[in-house]
Amino acid sequence: MPETEKRQMKIKCPSCGSKLDVTDIEPFTVVPCPQCGYEVTIPKRFLSYVLEERLEAKGGICRYRALEESLDREVYVVTCDVSEATPQERLEQYLETLRKTASQEIAGTAAVYACGRTGNGVYAVSQMACRTTGGDAQLAWKEARTLIAAFASILQKLAESGVVHGALGEQSFCVDDHGNPLLCGLGEGVLLAGRLLDNPYASPERRDGGGCTLAADLYGFGVWCVRLLTGRTPTCEMDIDCLGDVLPDVPLNVVGVLRRMMSRSALRRPRGYGSLLSELRIAEQTSSGKAKVMCVRRDEREGQLVSAEKRAGWGVPLMAVLFLLMFGGAGGWMAWQMVRKPNETPRPSLDLQRKEAVAEEEETVMADEAVDGVAHTTIESLPQEYRWQRPRPDDLRFDDDAVQKYLHLIPESSRLVEKERLARIIGIREYLFSLLRMPCRPEKSRGLRLRDGSFIKGYVAMGAESSGLAIRPLDGERQSLQVTSIRLEELEWSEIWRMLDFYGQERKAMGQRGVQTNREIFEHYLNSALVCEWYGYRKEAVAFARKAVAAKPDGRNVVEKFGLIKK
Repeated sequence: MPETEKRQMKIKCPSCGSKLDVTDIEPFTVVPCPQCGYEVTIPKRFLSYVLEERLEAKGGICRYRALEESLDREVYVVTCDVSEATPQERLEQYLETLRKTASQEIAGTAAVYACGRTGNGVYAVSQMACRTTGGDAQLAWKEARTLIAAFASILQKLAESGVVHGALGEQSFCVDDHGNPLLCGLGEGVLLAGRLLDNPYASPERRDGGGCTLAADLYGFGVWCVRLLTGRTPTCEMDIDCLGDVLPDVPLNVVGVLRRMMSRSALRRPRGYGSLLSELRIAEQTSSGKAKVMCVRRDEREGQLVSAEKRAGWGVPLMAVLFLLMFGGAGGWMAWQMVRKPNETPRPSLDLQRKEAVAEEEETVMADEAVDGVAHTTIESLPQEYRWQRPRPDDLRFDDDAVQKYLHLIPESSRLVEKERLARIIGIREYLFSLLRMPCRPEKSRGLRLRDGSFIKGYVAMGAESSGLAIRPLDGERQSLQVTSIRLEELEWSEIWRMLDFYGQERKAMGQRGVQTNREIFEHYLNSALVCEWYGYRKEAVAFARKAVAAKPDGRNVVEKFGLIKK
């Protein structure tokens, strides 16, 4: 076939069906049909696709609505050429993300049909969405909850498979032809690195040029959720702090999770979408529970229509039986009290337990407020013989029964401080894994020492509750390929304290850049000191306590209360 015929392009007018020769016309220009005057957009041929509409062309990245002629279906095409903003290695990362997503076929994500290299860049072809969700309209909580839960489940499955989106935004949350939620634009965040300064969905670290991470995706998803519920995009820290005011119909626990997701600090965000999904399920069960109660009450009202004649037949005998049971039960209870063992105490009622829990929580809050300089009363030091009775699980998973047994064992004068101490360290395992989303690589460390006495030349690249700690060799070092991951409880305790110290230094560095507050740095070092002291590492505990006071000097009273430093 002659070369001139290869370049020839003919199309039909969508209005009158006239055949038009548009070979010499610039693609994507709009020209009137010579027969009917209908304005026709000139397409462009690309490989086996016809690019019918250019959706966006910015920063070397072009997005198109296209037609795959062989299958006669609409597709979404992305092209990007090599440039200073998008070097070759970044294009390869983009292709790698697409291939990984395509091989796993995660439900709810836009299907990847093809991807590869072409000319001086790369291209990708994926499923075309029908429309975006939400828009500028404010959705009611009942409608928004379903959408948020659906997309949170999709993103959670992505995270579990090791894939992050990287560029969550308004155009990412769409629906397909059947109205099902569809997550689009996977992998495009790699191409946008360093060009998200004005994007309200981008996390602070992404705006500063950081890479694609799960924490950054959590921030973008939180922004989208708030936009869905309010009809506007939060643009400043004040909006985040006032979420409870702008979302009055949303359950408080859900608002709390959204606030954590949109935190300026990546370390303060949740470890995934599990906490949000859990709160959404609780909210749904609560609402359905209320509906059931209403149905029961309606049935009760209908039952009250029973005639008085039927009630009179059995009312008197029933009252007599109830009278006898009441006095018989009271007499039995008094007899049981007389023969009960002297050291046995009655179990408090559920209401009393709740009141005690609220009181303890208020006392803990008051203790936290003492960081601002409020003086504490002198607390009697816990005797050494009781400290040996402290539950010290090897895996940092505290058993509630063991904790309650210990608290009933110690003197009442020390119980309040021990409860507050436990409240701070019980969640240390979860907190540590939230930190391990970032690599732990202290400068002077040459490896990791295990409790069995062995030594691994490497560092912790990342950690997760499900898979443990992923170990990578140090630069220039070789180690057995069999050592790929270990459990947290296999580490020597000194290595765990070193992790806490490493992330404390990271927090201090972030504090100098204004990302972390002195209060957050203080809390990190104080909780680290408490867990070290709990497990008997007094020297490390004192070192952490001094760093806590250095970060926030007016918190010295709290540190002294726990006996970590002298008054």
